Amino acid sequence: MKRIMPRARGTAYPIKRRYAHIHVSLWDGEQEVAAPETTVETK
Repeated sequence: MKRIMPRARGTAYPIKRRYAHIHVSLWDGEQEVAAPETTVETK
């Protein structure tokens, strides 16, 4: 993601963008094993 900011006399500088709030999820292709559900009974 390169962005250019035009400057005086025909020069240009890159816009430095901070990459915030990026979440990367990696998946190996195997199916996830669900944890057994436990029920809690209240009286």
